[in-house]
Amino acid sequence: MTDIFVKPSPCVGVCTIDEVNSLCLGCNRTIEEIAIWGDLTPSEAALMMEVVRTRTLFLWQAWEELERPTLQ
Repeated sequence: MTDIFVKPSPCVGVCTIDEVNSLCLGCNRTIEEIAIWGDLTPSEAALMMEVVRTRTLFLWQAWEELERPTLQ
């Protein structure tokens, strides 16, 4: 029997590119990353998912820092 691997997509259906950082507002991938997704091997896709996850965590942390009030 042949094992079938289905790549989960990081796409969440909010396909809009941010003009400031050139990342999709939904999945935080670049246009190039989105374009090559279908051609990636399972191991390459897993690596990209980790890169996107790390990028997303970084972006959330940066956003929270901007939103946090400072004592002056």
